[in-house]
Amino acid sequence: MNRLPARALLLLPALGWMGMIFYLSSRVQSAVPLRSGLPDYVAHSGEYFILALLCLLALHNFLPPGRAHPFWIILGFCFLYAAGDELHQLYVPTRDASLRDLGADMAGVLALFLLLLALSRAGRKGQQLYRLLVRGQVSA
Repeated sequence: MNRLPARALLLLPALGWMGMIFYLSSRVQSAVPLRSGLPDYVAHSGEYFILALLCLLALHNFLPPGRAHPFWIILGFCFLYAAGDELHQLYVPTRDASLRDLGADMAGVLALFLLLLALSRAGRKGQQLYRLLVRGQVSA
């Protein structure tokens, strides 16, 4: 029995989040929610922190067991998506492409992996959470 369709459903949260990012990037600057209360770089970092986490959780089911966590795959994917999103904004009125925004996006991805690194070096509870997030393993 082929489990690919069932595993493919695990990609839906990441794909949905990517759709939300694209939708917000398609709106004119003043129509983006939280625009007045949250600094732009915080919003960008947060969006891509969540995207990287959702990608990490989705990739558990596609990578062979025992493989190191997919840092480079997720970093490269998020970079390409963020760069494409910035290019897309060139065609949206009141929006523009920004290397600063791209840097903030990547800062969010790196923040996730720094958090994972800190968890991996923490005590037993931190290491259990690390294994759950990175390898999808639950240990007693």
